[in-house]
Formats: sequence, C-alpha cells, structure tokens
Amino acid sequence: MGSSHDTVWAVANAVVGLLILGAVGFLANASARGSVPPRTPRVFWSFLGSGALIATALILAALGIGLPGGPSVLLLALIWGLLAAFAQLATFVLVTWSGDP
Repeated sequence: MGSSHDTVWAVANAVVGLLILGAVGFLANASARGSVPPRTPRVFWSFLGSGALIATALILAALGIGLPGGPSVLLLALIWGLLAAFAQLATFVLVTWSGDP
C-alpha cells in the first residue's frame, strides 16, 4: 500500500510550494496594508517576486506541467528558503542596529 516515488515527490513539491506561496502572500498583504517598516531594505522585497516564481515552479512540477518532478525543483526551493531566511536576518540586524531612533 506504499506510494510511488513520483507521488511522494509531487506531494512534497506541492506542500512546499503552497507554504512558500502563503508566506509570500502574507508578506505582500502586510506590505499593501502598510504594516511593514519603511526602512526595510530593498533586497528583502526581491524575495517576494522570486518566492512567487519558486512556488509556481514547485506547483507546476507537482502537477507535471512543463517541469520535471522529483527533487531538483524542491532542492532549488530549499536553497531559496535558506537565502530568504538569511535576508530576513540581515534585514532585522540592519533595521534594529542602524542607529536611527
């Protein structure tokens, strides 16, 4: 009663893609409402667009449309996630310790 490898990778890609899409959507909504500090560096906002692209690629790979399924797109998304987490940490450090009152 086990699942095939293709099914497992498709589900993993879809779950991670939906999580990234949800996080990017949350941040875009917070920005549209004006609840994001105006001093947030611009490099942080580049992760919104790239996150939407990565999430779309994951969902397309999960559905088998245009991209190969399996671990390749998921690995790219996980590397993107590490870079995005570093950007959030760097943003926090720059905004918090910038010396401005």
